[in-house]
Amino acid sequence: MSPLEVSWAYHRNAREGGCPPDDPDEAKTPILIPLNHHHKVHNSLTAVTAEVKAHKERLTSLENVTSEWTTSLQVLKPMVASLRNVIAALQAKCTDLECHSRRSNLRLVGIPEGMEGTQPTKFIAEALQEIFSLCEPPLLSRAHRTLAARPAEGQQPKAFVICFHRFDIKEDILRKAIQAKQLKFKDRTVHIFPDFPPEKKKRGQRITT
Repeated sequence: MSPLEVSWAYHRNAREGGCPPDDPDEAKTPILIPLNHHHKVHNSLTAVTAEVKAHKERLTSLENVTSEWTTSLQVLKPMVASLRNVIAALQAKCTDLECHSRRSNLRLVGIPEGMEGTQPTKFIAEALQEIFSLCEPPLLSRAHRTLAARPAEGQQPKAFVICFHRFDIKEDILRKAIQAKQLKFKDRTVHIFPDFPPEKKKRGQRITT
């Protein structure tokens, strides 16, 4: 009797409530394991081993790729930081240039749509003369509505962007607008503001909040 058969015999006696005999030859009829079962187990183990090996190779490949990407990111981090600084400097410079290009501008809000007719620059010059009781209309380079869609009936009209020919006249108009408690034009309340770029407006809102 082979050792494998003896082992199965001992286990069978134990399951049936008996005690394994001292002499293996006295054991009950052994349970024989077919040879083809051994082949099936061997084939299954071979397949599992091959699958584990394939997974190991894939993990090794992924580790190598991850290591390469980590190295690339370490190289790119200082480059990205440098580019951020360059972009921030360029944005600040563009905002400053836009502020200089608008330094002679004011915004006039509250005049109904279409009141200016076909000559908005002349109309706004005469409107400023009436609002601030000036001796003569101020010299303007141009005046036009903001570039936005025409508002619906009942909504607030678009503001006028006014570009003064002389900076000192613009400053004088702005000073009078700040000192005045209320500005009126044709029995309508109007408002005058500096023409700041959007980025500077957002920065001011962040500071006030």
